[in-house]
Amino acid sequence: MRDLPTGTVTFLFSDIEGSTRMLRELGRDAYGELQDAHARVMRAAIAAGDGVEIRTEGDAFFVVFPSAIGAVRAAAEAQRGLGSHPWPDGRTIRVRIGVHTGEATLGGDDYLGLDVNRAARIAAVGHGGQVVLSASTASLVAVDPPGGVSVRALGTFTLKDFDEPQPLHDLVIDGLDTTFPPLRTAARARVELPTSRTSFVGRDEAIAAIARSLDDARLTTLTGPGGTGKTRLAVEVARATAHRFPDGVWFVDLSTTTDPEVIVPTIGRVLRARETVGHPLAAVAEQLRDRRVLLILDNLEQVVHGAGVIGEVLDAAPTLTVLATSRIPLRLSGEAEYSVPPLALPAADVRGPEALEASDAIRLFVERAGDARPGFTLDPTNVDAVVEIVRRLDALPLAIELAASRLRLFDAETLAARLDHRLAVLTGGPRDAPARHRTLEASIRWSDESLDRDARILFARLAVFAGGWTLEAAERVCGDDLDVLAGLEALLDSSLVRRSGDDEPDLRFRMLETIREYALDRFATLPDAERRDLERRHTAFVHELAAAAEPHLTAHDQTDWLDRLDREHDNVRAVLDRAERDAEHVRPALETAASIWRFWQQRGHLTEARARLQRVLALPAAEPRDAARARALGALGSIEYWLTDYEAMRPRYDEAAAIAEEVGDARLLARALFDRSFIWLVTDELASSLATLERCLEITPADDLVLRAKTMMSIGYARMLQGDPAGTIELLDQAIELNRSAGERLALCEGLVARASIHVLGAGPDGGGLDDAVADVIEATALAAETPGPIMLAQVVMPQAIVASKRQRFGRAAILMGAWESLQVDHGVHFPDVGLSYFGDPAEASRAALGHHRYADAFATGRTMTIDAMVALLLDPDAGDDA
Repeated sequence: MRDLPTGTVTFLFSDIEGSTRMLRELGRDAYGELQDAHARVMRAAIAAGDGVEIRTEGDAFFVVFPSAIGAVRAAAEAQRGLGSHPWPDGRTIRVRIGVHTGEATLGGDDYLGLDVNRAARIAAVGHGGQVVLSASTASLVAVDPPGGVSVRALGTFTLKDFDEPQPLHDLVIDGLDTTFPPLRTAARARVELPTSRTSFVGRDEAIAAIARSLDDARLTTLTGPGGTGKTRLAVEVARATAHRFPDGVWFVDLSTTTDPEVIVPTIGRVLRARETVGHPLAAVAEQLRDRRVLLILDNLEQVVHGAGVIGEVLDAAPTLTVLATSRIPLRLSGEAEYSVPPLALPAADVRGPEALEASDAIRLFVERAGDARPGFTLDPTNVDAVVEIVRRLDALPLAIELAASRLRLFDAETLAARLDHRLAVLTGGPRDAPARHRTLEASIRWSDESLDRDARILFARLAVFAGGWTLEAAERVCGDDLDVLAGLEALLDSSLVRRSGDDEPDLRFRMLETIREYALDRFATLPDAERRDLERRHTAFVHELAAAAEPHLTAHDQTDWLDRLDREHDNVRAVLDRAERDAEHVRPALETAASIWRFWQQRGHLTEARARLQRVLALPAAEPRDAARARALGALGSIEYWLTDYEAMRPRYDEAAAIAEEVGDARLLARALFDRSFIWLVTDELASSLATLERCLEITPADDLVLRAKTMMSIGYARMLQGDPAGTIELLDQAIELNRSAGERLALCEGLVARASIHVLGAGPDGGGLDDAVADVIEATALAAETPGPIMLAQVVMPQAIVASKRQRFGRAAILMGAWESLQVDHGVHFPDVGLSYFGDPAEASRAALGHHRYADAFATGRTMTIDAMVALLLDPDAGDDA
């Protein structure tokens, strides 16, 4: 046996399909001749791929190859040789092969470890004549496969003894059969769907019909009035059909979207597609290309006039399937409409408790009634009243749930009588509206009018919030003359308001969108002065929240504040929307946007934020050249910087600085000059950048420690790029200590990285000085790991790769370059590469040192890393050296 390869290797397992049956049929001698011929073909192919045979067991081979290309070449040659061999008596020997690339762990003259087991499990799920590949092998081979073969994605599957789903591929070998049955394992696609704490009742026939529609049409729209349960039904259909979509099922909530331009960027964020300046459709198309995915697009009725963009997404991604919900059809070509029916009612002749088994509507009422009144059951004394209730409500799910909640107050018989009276009084909506729509409106109105005066007023006022609110927000915006806590309790009891998830840190409430629509109608009937005062209060509350959040968005407690703004993001959007309708709200809207642009940056809303700020800044009320406009321009310029649209960034920063000069605000001007320095930094006009930064430092107020520290860091970095690394260390030391004392996590991280860069540039030929760079980068990494999102990790991945390359730890550098690509492509990170050319390309250095195949193996390891795996690698400065 040759010396066994170590490091990253590729394992191959093979065996003959149906060998036991053939042995019984042919007998030992005849089968032995076939097996010997099979072994000769296999060994010739193994030799052609430079493989090492580890052992055989009966007809099974275990082989190791130093490269993935060699293993795949051998597998293809083996299948060709077996397919063309003149087998006696017309028999065919069909061999299944599994190939996986992983780490070699030697135990004597054999290999041990999970990667060996994974390779064996991959071989076991294939079929005779098929070569199944792991994702690691496929990624190394797909770019430049051996002649006559290509790689085909099969989907994501669960292998025996492995909990995590595994993406699997197979080889398409020219001239050989490529049609195989499904793999002998269960597919597990990535399924991201909302959860519910209440059960889903019935709808079996609807689920089956919609599932058939997904087979026949690429766009199916569930239509019907609010309250028919379109969203829950779409989610259940997705759960039932997830196995058909090997590349995943994704839920996109558009319930608060009113701007069609936001549809595609919202889809992109859910898919974690990389944002592309001016081309969100291209980013989504790239993420979906050649992937069999089901997208649930929920609540499209507010943007149905712009639904043509969904057709563009379908055209750009030919293997995509969309299941949409909307109160009206989208009217797109190829759309299949499914009008969601009410729940099933019992037949007219069904009486008694048997109705429970015969009717989804009865079952839903009984389950929800049990929530309202524990112990409630259907029995001969109440069944007729319950049947009457659901009939009168046309079996609409939301109406049933609202009515069932009233059992806190009434028994079923009293409820049926009161409901009958209310429906008789409250019918008469538009004659051309569906009857069930009028019934639902009546049911909501009945719940509303059953409240006392203060609760009804609060219900109307709460419509000013979008996406929910806290108790503090409700008291600030809607209180003064009301007992808000008592009113919320009444609204909760009536199911007009719901509590958000228990996992949220603050007590939070929301309305279903259908109910909020009714509440908005009520809001519109309030006296004009009251309505305008509520809008002012809401805008002021959001404005104050944004101002309070601003200093925390880069500080040690940034995660808590970023999460809080995530929960309030729809309210922020509402303020910006309001500014476009009412000039009174423009100034606070500009200030709100300026305060939270770091939230938009770190939570992946850059494209939406840019569009919103552009629209508000273009309004006549935004024209006065004051501090609010200057700050908003600075925010927009920063957003465009992070979108790497430097041409658009320049006039924003120029105008912001000019306004700051005009108003004579030193603090504002200092911040504007700091931003403006980046105009010249990105164009390598370092003298202009330094002059601007030095003026900024000169006029920055002494109490603005954060800006002083950031300015000193930028001066140091610019001087470093000018070729004076040694002269900047003292300046950066001061800036780092200022950031440390101020608790500025993001700026401290940036300062440590900048100082590490100086150590790298100042390192001697023997590598002296790199230890200091490592120490700074590791401290910066520890800070980034405290909020381990893609943006924070992006601060340190490239610096770590540069340091590893300079230390000649090329395996680690190659892994980190794979992680860098993952952050950009899979997580949508935009990160300006200012100054990277000064350090040398770690990818080129690593590829030259490792060779193409070893570099590709290490790169693939980093490319498929999870965020947690990246953090673990980054925190261990010696990990990955053996790649």
